[in-house]
Amino acid sequence: MRTMQPVTVFGSYMLDEEQIPPDEFELRVTAAQDLMKHNGWSGLIAYGDAEDNAFVTYSTNYSPRNRTALALIGQTGVPRLICWAGLRDIKREAALAWMEDVRMAGNLGETLRTWFKDAGIETGTVGLVDEGAMKPQVHDAVIGALTAGGLVAGNADAAIVDLMHRKRPRELVVVRRAAEILGKTVDTLAESWRSGASVTDAVLAAEGTAFANAAQDARTLFSIDGGRTLRPFDRPLEERAERFVVYAAVRYQGYWAEGFVTLSQRRNAIQKAATEAIERMIAVARPGTVGDDLARAIAPAVEGFAPHAALTGSLAHGIGLSLHEAPNLAPGDPGSMVAEGTYSLTVGLSRGTLQHAFASAMISLAGGKTEVLWRAP
Repeated sequence: MRTMQPVTVFGSYMLDEEQIPPDEFELRVTAAQDLMKHNGWSGLIAYGDAEDNAFVTYSTNYSPRNRTALALIGQTGVPRLICWAGLRDIKREAALAWMEDVRMAGNLGETLRTWFKDAGIETGTVGLVDEGAMKPQVHDAVIGALTAGGLVAGNADAAIVDLMHRKRPRELVVVRRAAEILGKTVDTLAESWRSGASVTDAVLAAEGTAFANAAQDARTLFSIDGGRTLRPFDRPLEERAERFVVYAAVRYQGYWAEGFVTLSQRRNAIQKAATEAIERMIAVARPGTVGDDLARAIAPAVEGFAPHAALTGSLAHGIGLSLHEAPNLAPGDPGSMVAEGTYSLTVGLSRGTLQHAFASAMISLAGGKTEVLWRAP
């Protein structure tokens, strides 16, 4: 889900070395370098910005909040991080990375040519990660530097997505913590709503709990029309929704947890159907499960209800350093679950214009079993 949030991100982005020690990043970079050798790439250039920075964060721990960044990875050694920061800010930005080689972008073409020389990249293909998201001026500088150096640009997206899809053990520890923070956030939301709080006060209380538990980011959408439409918090509202539908997402140490919750004094048939459908999806989730498997599993529970338009047919997707990782698990889509993957499951149902409900869960397929990391209350 996409949300509209404040320009300034409030949470702490410092690396918690008890959760993710620096040697974890060394192992990740080594895995990326093995992937480079397998694909015949001389290096990797990964782009990240405030909207999406999954591989930059995966390899450097750096998560751009308001700036652009590039992670430069050679066939050996540690990455070099390029930040769009001035002399005043570069030390602060460098403190967010696990390694010491952090530099200002400066003249990007010259900065890249210096890296090619330092990394010994003289010929061949350099894999680009998230090339399609690059700002035009960044893209022009990257392609210009490659061309000037006699190098070829290659698309590394698919290989990198596959690398990050399978969560390493330390990653899963952090994902569990993110899911725990999500649970506390939703609990605060429910307590505030039950106490009679307005939708504004309930949502702000929930986001406050997320930040109090060391979330880097917290995002919400909510409904004041019983779940028919979802909206961001853009102005104070005094309404109290009798049927309160909220989407919440929290980020901890780079990793996301998300889910929908439907709150009401009495659970009606459509809420019960959504909850039953989630349980049925959890029961069939395993490596190899595709969107059609999930659709067949929930069919008996959702008979007579229509899919909610907000989900555009999707039933589940990968989640981790990106809110929405591959695969997208919708009927007819070819993507499948894999061992060591983490997934967000959501069912949204409608009947007419007045009845709507959502239910969600997060699961991990690590260790040969399905672990429920969080489910909607």
